[in-house]
Amino acid sequence: MNNKFKKHINESINIKLDDTILVAASAGIDSCVLIDLLLKNNFKIAIAHCNFQLRGTESSDNHSFIEKIAKNNKLQFFSILFDTLKESKVRKQSIQMVARELRYEWFQKIAKDNNFKYIATGHHTNDSIETVILNLTKGTGIAGLHGIKPLNNNIIRPLLPFSREEILKYATTQSIEWQEDSSNISTKYARNLIRHEVIPILKKINPNLENTFTQTFEKINAIEKIFEKYVENKIIETVKIIQNEIYFDIEKLKNENSYVIYKLIENYGFNYYQSKELLLLLHKINCSGKILYSTDYQLIIDRLFFIISIKKPIIISETIINEPIFKIELHNQIITSEIIEINSFKLTKKNNICYFDLNEVKFPLKIRTWKHGDKIVPFGMKGKKNISDILIDYKIPQKEKSNFLVIEDADNEVISLVNLKASNKNKISLETKKIIKITSNFLK
Repeated sequence: MNNKFKKHINESINIKLDDTILVAASAGIDSCVLIDLLLKNNFKIAIAHCNFQLRGTESSDNHSFIEKIAKNNKLQFFSILFDTLKESKVRKQSIQMVARELRYEWFQKIAKDNNFKYIATGHHTNDSIETVILNLTKGTGIAGLHGIKPLNNNIIRPLLPFSREEILKYATTQSIEWQEDSSNISTKYARNLIRHEVIPILKKINPNLENTFTQTFEKINAIEKIFEKYVENKIIETVKIIQNEIYFDIEKLKNENSYVIYKLIENYGFNYYQSKELLLLLHKINCSGKILYSTDYQLIIDRLFFIISIKKPIIISETIINEPIFKIELHNQIITSEIIEINSFKLTKKNNICYFDLNEVKFPLKIRTWKHGDKIVPFGMKGKKNISDILIDYKIPQKEKSNFLVIEDADNEVISLVNLKASNKNKISLETKKIIKITSNFLK
């Protein structure tokens, strides 16, 4: 076993004898065998132990046991007590998830504070198999099928090539002592259920299960590397960054599959279901203006690109107008009004000017940022049209759409999409005596 151990260390992890290693140790058989093999091969190690206070005196006994091993071998020893139950309620997560987060956060802190190059855990082949089966039951991609990696940043798994049976045989023949964790017997935890009930059934089908899975992990890792290279090339081919916004070329991506799309956007918090939705949208003719959101980012579909940027808070700018004569500055625009007698009226056809029958306009007016769901009856038409559709018709770039304002009357009806469209409501007629002219201009 020691020769296989050294081969794995040299080929898969490449640890040097002068590298310092912090061993994450319980009192279980895996930890104790790991410590024994590292010491026999003259590696510089220290021991770190977490007491989660979940098993009463058994937890305390584990702490004393592993501390004794450190003392007998003159190894630096770190330990900590966690109130795991309390932390589980605070974080609103399962006990197992919280325990995992607590220990890895603490291991990293100890490693950083004491200049340990690696953190070693006792994961082995069976742990890797259980992880993959667990991932499959929850749903996963390629990353969930490659098993536990021997080297992940500064986390190393020196026992990964060994099965649970091999580790037990080694511990027995080398007279290595360890303590059992009673919680490993309970099948109320999903991983234990897989270990005690699912794996034995699979081994009846294939007694050589560990070796078969190990070979499968190797193949999947190779496939994953090829796929990752493909995605990297796709990023080079289709992505450009402009002022902290990420532009993806729609034409070059619309014929990709949803998993490739997912790998392009997952780092921004978007999920697989959103990648499928996005791909469907990219094939629609009028998809411009559609927006998808993750926790911190927004994805906006424009005509040639979909654009990912940090999600900005929606700021609604508005002001109330009580009198017909006004001049206001709002949202980088100046909007003014004037009253014109019908006898001196001359029509100027410009998008930034609109005219209404003053006697028909109901005050107070509200000038505000447009929002999704706003509608207007455009001048010369009878039916209502979405403001969002009008902005698309005018080919307004997505990033500029939020700059547009609407004027809303006392009936809460939009009578103007400022700088673009006036409403058919309150239009000038033969009975009109006075006209209110509203002019708007963007500030430079």
